[in-house]
Amino acid sequence: MYIILTQRFEKDFNDLGLLGSGGFAEVHRVEHKNDGRLYAVKIIKVKPSRSEEEAAEQFYRALSEVKLHSQLDHPYILKYNGCWMELIPFTPEELQSLPEEEPTDS
Repeated sequence: MYIILTQRFEKDFNDLGLLGSGGFAEVHRVEHKNDGRLYAVKIIKVKPSRSEEEAAEQFYRALSEVKLHSQLDHPYILKYNGCWMELIPFTPEELQSLPEEEPTDS
């Protein structure tokens, strides 16, 4: 599953284009539909995983980045305004690319 800003992103913002991307995230220039202000929204995609431990590790890694960014105060770093996370289901292609589940001892 991915953590991606799909539902709220589409409901609350007009996407004005991609500002940049990296190994696991994209930053989009957006306009808020209610206040008309411009924002940069960072979309962090979490790789599909069948392991709860791996999924939790990815979640906490993303959350620690959010916490760190919220504490920064520098003229050359965009101000942190908030975050949210949304889960969307696997696509059929993503389901096929998942590693086989390892048998558990029961």
